[in-house]
Amino acid sequence: MIIAALKDAERYCYNDKMQRAFKFLKETDLQSLEIGRYSIEGDDIFALVQAYNTRKEEECRFESHQRYMDIQFIIEGVEKMSCIHVDRLVLTENDLIKGDKAFYKADCVGSELIVHKGDFVIFYPEDGHKACIAVDEPCFVKKVVLKVSLT
Repeated sequence: MIIAALKDAERYCYNDKMQRAFKFLKETDLQSLEIGRYSIEGDDIFALVQAYNTRKEEECRFESHQRYMDIQFIIEGVEKMSCIHVDRLVLTENDLIKGDKAFYKADCVGSELIVHKGDFVIFYPEDGHKACIAVDEPCFVKKVVLKVSLT
């Protein structure tokens, strides 16, 4: 797991796919994007633009992915995220083959992150992560999740 400001993204561009993903974040008018999926390089790199109100932590659950890393970038708002190694979680739903998602019991406590507008977090396959959590009170968040293939 990595958390940083977008202005420091070059430090984390360790391969061509990462460079292209961060190029999308830096060169796209993210605020004007509609909610939905945007292809950057087919199924190798794509963006999911989301908008929602953050929720109570107990309403959110841990998930992980196997084929893709997540780069979650906050366009507007602030949210809390939690991260814990998947070895410390109890699997409740495995959809890794079809949907590249696994879900876990929510009763674990992970390391908490407060992610502000302009920040990104990178989650790798071993990072169980829970997002969309209200910091103090629910607030509106617009976010883009870049899915970057690991193959």
